[in-house]
Amino acid sequence: MAKQDRKVRLKIDHRKLEMLVALYEAVISGYKPENEQEQLWHDHVCDFYEQISTMCNKEQVNYTLTLNASTARAFIQFWNSKPFPMQPYPATILNGIIQSIDKKSKEPLFI
Repeated sequence: MAKQDRKVRLKIDHRKLEMLVALYEAVISGYKPENEQEQLWHDHVCDFYEQISTMCNKEQVNYTLTLNASTARAFIQFWNSKPFPMQPYPATILNGIIQSIDKKSKEPLFI
């Protein structure tokens, strides 16, 4: 029996997705990795930015953001380890997304 890969699915509206795309654009333009771990995070940032910007171009009201286990873990680690200066509203939205990913990634996996 093959092992099932854990997926984290989040419902997100267009406004929040646009804000997330803008945050990732800012990170890509100013983030310079200093070691191997940061290079892995930078790769995550570039890959995830490509995914969410493609989604955002579809102009829907709501989206389902699907992350595999390693992408979900990289998302949480990256945003918790790098204190980027942010306005209160984007920081609140980002913290909500982090909490949702963390909660959903710990839910039991049913087959």
